[in-house]
Amino acid sequence: MSAQEILKSVSLLILSIALMMAGYGMFSTFISLRMELEGFSKQVIGYQTSAFYFGLVIGSLVSSKLINRVGHIRAFAVFCGASASAILIFPFFTFVSVWIILRSALGFCLAGMYMVVESWLNSRTSKHNRGAVLSVYMMAVNFAFASGQLLLNFGELTGPEFFMIGAAFYAMALIPVSLTKSTHPAPVESSNFRLSKLFKISPVAMSGCIANGLVIGAIIGLAPVYIKGLDYSVSTITVFMSLYMISGLVFQYPLGKLSDIYDRRIVILGVSLALGISAVPLILIKAPGILLLYMTALFLGATTQTLYPLCISYANDYLNPEELVKASGGLVLAYGLGAAVGPTIAAFMMEFIDTNGLFYFITGVIIIYVAIILVRIPQRATPQEKETFIALPDAISSPGGLEIDPRYELESVEASGDVDLQSPGTAGHESR
Repeated sequence: MSAQEILKSVSLLILSIALMMAGYGMFSTFISLRMELEGFSKQVIGYQTSAFYFGLVIGSLVSSKLINRVGHIRAFAVFCGASASAILIFPFFTFVSVWIILRSALGFCLAGMYMVVESWLNSRTSKHNRGAVLSVYMMAVNFAFASGQLLLNFGELTGPEFFMIGAAFYAMALIPVSLTKSTHPAPVESSNFRLSKLFKISPVAMSGCIANGLVIGAIIGLAPVYIKGLDYSVSTITVFMSLYMISGLVFQYPLGKLSDIYDRRIVILGVSLALGISAVPLILIKAPGILLLYMTALFLGATTQTLYPLCISYANDYLNPEELVKASGGLVLAYGLGAAVGPTIAAFMMEFIDTNGLFYFITGVIIIYVAIILVRIPQRATPQEKETFIALPDAISSPGGLEIDPRYELESVEASGDVDLQSPGTAGHESR
């Protein structure tokens, strides 16, 4: 079956995830701004953002059981309905504990919805056409998230309308997937993650995923609060977040192809340095102009959302085929844990240093990661053969693993049995 035919068969599925992503994109920015208006401190805003990502990590680990029990469509309906209900509960209880619990629930449900969609897409595609389907899927997710931001320009942040709009998008996401005639996929496979062994096998990739999660979690949760603190309008915030998402989509492919030609660690180092440098102007300039904000959004998006697939590709350069699925799951988990911790630390720095403490945090994380790369580069030569770079959604929007990565077939891996990640000695190669 051609990629065009497959895209036609899963078009309603992609439409559902796009509607959900528009609601999620709008609500993730809105709730941070609304919490500040409600008088919550930056630390509390950081806590609720971290709670969302902790929920997402837990959901990525356990939601497969629900999906396998009731089926993909019913599970998707459960996750959408629970998300819509949680959003509608927010305005009735303006208590920190309640909002943190609700944000955790939203993260859990988001993980389940992505697991449904990505396992479904994987079952409908093959290694030969998955790349084309993945590119359309990525564009739908990124443009929907960016478009959702713009909805905040049409209403008052102090009213209830954005809670209702967010819930409505989750409810609307139920309609296309319920109408699909596409066949149900096979049960979702869960993996056991050995993070300690994965770190020994690929310290640069593992630490890169953690660092990237720390930074992205902080940006998604706290960049709107930072810009609002500069007395810019909501439209400036929404344009900033939209540019951040779109630039990540645009720059993945060219930087990835560059990494296919040169030592991938050098490209990762360059992207990391660019990420750290892009945060410096907002540390030095207390009242940045709108042009500088937008340029920063472009650089942050181009680097943060490129670093994750570069790390995945680098890890795959040295992994055996039977290790790929478990390794990818471990890297996703590392990314998610970083995203869960990042907002809390960044919010602490914003509270006790200044609002630009967010960018002190980003720079500090990158300095540590660059040091790790520089230590590791002399310890191993560039591999003779490398995996071809594949543009991928960031791990936060793909918490179930890399099931739609077209470099390998899950079926062949599953057929080979449950293989533990090997240590560098048993895998037949040195640690990186």
